[in-house]
Amino acid sequence: VVDPLESDANWVVEGSTGAWALDGTAPHGGASSYSDSPGGAYVNGLDTSLTTAVNLSTATWPVLTFWDRFGFQVNGDVGHVDVSVDSGASWTGVYAATGTSAAWTERRIDLSPFAGRASVILRFRSYADGATV
Repeated sequence: VVDPLESDANWVVEGSTGAWALDGTAPHGGASSYSDSPGGAYVNGLDTSLTTAVNLSTATWPVLTFWDRFGFQVNGDVGHVDVSVDSGASWTGVYAATGTSAAWTERRIDLSPFAGRASVILRFRSYADGATV
């Protein structure tokens, strides 16, 4: 499955505070990229997710590849990539980031533990505690 994340097709935004949105300010490639804080800094108490469902039933060695850059308060604020195989009832963390990485960096996440499953949900989640950003 290849998705350049240039549109809202196949993606669902969820969360109690903050919202993922397409942002054309400084995309890695193309016209835009998703941001948990489009146009500025994220808010204290941020808790927002971007999810999509994928079918890995025929995959033998699936790899999630994406580019990220971030600026989180160290240890209090975190960006996660999680996987669910039970419709979102529980999540397995496969990547986490805190601190700052100003340069775009390619990430490759091995999803082979989820190979063979027809219903897999991928979630990009940003969480910020209530402390000052």
